[in-house]
Amino acid sequence: MRSTRRIELIALLAILALALGLRLYRLDAQSLWNDEGTTVALVQRDLATILQNASDDIHPPLYYIVLHYWVGAFGTTEAAARGLSVLAGVLVVAGTYLLARRYLSSSGALVAAALSAVSPFQVYYAQETRMYIMATLLAIALVAACHELLASWERRVTLFSWEALAVLLSGVALLYTHYFSATILVAVNVTFLVWLFSRRRQTGSFRWAALWRWALLMLMAAAAFVPWLREAWSTLIYWPAVSAPTTLLGMVRQLLVSIPLGITAPEGIFSLSLGALAAVLAGIGLVAMIRRDRLPGPKKEAPWRPWLLASYLALPPLIMYLGSLSRPMLNVKFLLPVTPALHITLAAGIMALIPAKTRAVSPQKRLLGHMAALLISLALFAGSGWSLHHLYYDPRYARDDYRGIVAYIHEHAGPGAAILINAPSQIETVDYYHDEPPPMYPLARTRPMDITQTLAELEAIVARHDELYGIFWATGDSDPEGVIENWLAEHTFKTMDRWYGNLRLVTYAVPPAAAAETLTPVDAVFGDSIRLRGYGLFPSQPVPDSTLQLTLEWEAYAPIEARYKVFAQLLDDGHQIVGQNDSEPSGGNKPTNAWLAGETVLDRRGIPIPAATPAGDYTLLVGLYDEATGVRLPVQVQGSPAGDALPLTTVTIGSRAP
Repeated sequence: MRSTRRIELIALLAILALALGLRLYRLDAQSLWNDEGTTVALVQRDLATILQNASDDIHPPLYYIVLHYWVGAFGTTEAAARGLSVLAGVLVVAGTYLLARRYLSSSGALVAAALSAVSPFQVYYAQETRMYIMATLLAIALVAACHELLASWERRVTLFSWEALAVLLSGVALLYTHYFSATILVAVNVTFLVWLFSRRRQTGSFRWAALWRWALLMLMAAAAFVPWLREAWSTLIYWPAVSAPTTLLGMVRQLLVSIPLGITAPEGIFSLSLGALAAVLAGIGLVAMIRRDRLPGPKKEAPWRPWLLASYLALPPLIMYLGSLSRPMLNVKFLLPVTPALHITLAAGIMALIPAKTRAVSPQKRLLGHMAALLISLALFAGSGWSLHHLYYDPRYARDDYRGIVAYIHEHAGPGAAILINAPSQIETVDYYHDEPPPMYPLARTRPMDITQTLAELEAIVARHDELYGIFWATGDSDPEGVIENWLAEHTFKTMDRWYGNLRLVTYAVPPAAAAETLTPVDAVFGDSIRLRGYGLFPSQPVPDSTLQLTLEWEAYAPIEARYKVFAQLLDDGHQIVGQNDSEPSGGNKPTNAWLAGETVLDRRGIPIPAATPAGDYTLLVGLYDEATGVRLPVQVQGSPAGDALPLTTVTIGSRAP
């Protein structure tokens, strides 16, 4: 017996070591994204400010308070700030094992812990400075405490016990960590009702003492949360929907992949197949636990036990769907707390594939059961490894790269540069990495935007700076009409538009106030609907490590169905590109399929000239191509075919003064 326990302990420690390693691996490889940067800034304030700021946000304050003391002890580096989530993530694995031991054999509990250890969903949020993995830990604590309380009440109903205190404290802590986690409280209340009526069937009497004691326990938890709810209520009821509307099928497809494989599993048949396998296996596990609890033996008196796990797993997604019918709230990270229930039911399903060792079961049948359990386990672990690889190495799943954006700005910005931040909340995340010039200007300070104030600020900024670096995030919320980018397209020259995750870094060259925009006439036709009327260049002789500011004047002969991109290229004598700008007209703000017949469009674009560009003459080439196919439009000059691009002029690049 001691040898068996020693092996079990060693296996559990190995699983916990694996969990710790996966959660520490490349912990600081990715930048803090906006919510993380805001969190790190918030928790460095005093407690009164933390409480006030949290009441204005969509999250309760417990995680911020705990992190406040954590960063006070360990610092605010990326790894240190995420360390609290790492610790909570490892404790979730340990908690999954301890909860699973109430349902499964030691082998089954170890399988559940191993599935938790390699869970891409859990690893992702155990590497993020947010409250979701802490909510998962508290959810396990609440469910385990509920299990122990109801088990103890089968012997004697009392309110004053450590089990009741654990239910109360874990329930209140969960409410103060994440609002949606109240669904776990709904799950344990449903389980209590199942327990109450199952006891009535067994004993023939209704346990009123248990009912009022449980009700008192829940009222105490609610009373502890009411003071906070009063502070945050107005924010909660007016907060916009957290997702776009979806159908039940769409939600099922998303959850089928995201909960077992995380948000780093690419969509496709492989992901859906693994998700479906996990769903079927979890169902088998639940059925196996229900049947086992109704067999003769010591567990016959506890038919409510598997219903606790089933409610824990199923009710939060169901509540999310029902709530989304009136106010869309599909956000899979809110369901992270149900993953321990999934891993336990998956482990139960795997163990159910192995027939019990009885005389009626042949060795061959047990061998087949072991092989099936092994193959399915390997499939689940392979899926987790596949998704984890995407988490660690695939840039498509990287967090918004504020660190990379700020590094680019520091490398390229000149003395007259400025940073524009379209959502003021970003300034804390940018400021985490940015500790030197250029200065930052948050725009769209209010929602809805005060357009007059914003345009006045833009005019003042452009008057003081000759290059701008715009960090654009969530523009659909902060600037849904594109006021900022439309104004910049009309008054500056966009030189770059690059995505860093869900962030865009857009750079602009600002023409000097004294620069006169005189256009040189051109008469060239592109395709059969677009005419180039003229162009303007500034400066007349650019130098390396600067921007050539090009203005193109287009005219539409007729409505245009396709969306065309304009390319402007500087070519050397060997026809090699040394600088270019490819984008839709006016920085994407005037797509060709929106042009009206007879409309004239001014298209300002900046062409960066690399610092290593030799002095000399270069050809400026312009043209248009179909965004969908890449096919260029043919060019006619004075009615004669002129290829698929127009050599506009020769640009002389001078030498930069030493």
